Amino acid sequence: MHCREIRDRIDSQGGGSDGRGMDPEMQKHLEACPDCREYARLSEALSSTLAAARTDDSASVKPIEQQRREVEARLERVRPRPILARPAWRLGAAAVAVVLVVVAFVPFTHYRTVGYDLNLHNVSLELGQNDEHICELLARLGLIEAGVDLKGCDTTCSLAIFDLKTESEAQMVAGAIARLSETDLTSSIVPIRAKSSQSLLEQANDLLRRDPS
Repeated sequence: MHCREIRDRIDSQGGGSDGRGMDPEMQKHLEACPDCREYARLSEALSSTLAAARTDDSASVKPIEQQRREVEARLERVRPRPILARPAWRLGAAAVAVVLVVVAFVPFTHYRTVGYDLNLHNVSLELGQNDEHICELLARLGLIEAGVDLKGCDTTCSLAIFDLKTESEAQMVAGAIARLSETDLTSSIVPIRAKSSQSLLEQANDLLRRDPS
């Protein structure tokens, strides 16, 4: 049997590198072909990684609304009470109103995060040079717009995963590749920022359009 046929059958049957779930002919080929044996090992590790990534561990995380209420309650306990004379308070309120109008409607330049890049170092050679497995991992995680760039390989490889939408996506990919690589992986998440000029009111409208809820 050819290696391509063996690898297709590995993908369809989900057998491990030890030959479990494979017929004698496939087992014989794996014993003789180190490349296909390594492919079977990575395929088994990929399946285990994806199963771990699908595990819902959000039950222990407090809802964001509950966290917000707790923070506001703590701030309320420590916030000092201002002591102002009544005439000064009237003038202060008018000045604050003017400032709020200016801030809400006058555009100002700022930088907003539009995505994240993930840099990975000390990736195993077998995984770092196997674009097929990395792209399959990203696709199964639902990150079909993400891209992969091999930065270089020596005894290990360095990779960049780009066009990730959120920091949580970057953390999920880093964890999945660390389990597949089985090396002492190091990673860094780099936010991608774009220059923008908007008023606070326009920014609020953009947020509502992106998340109507």
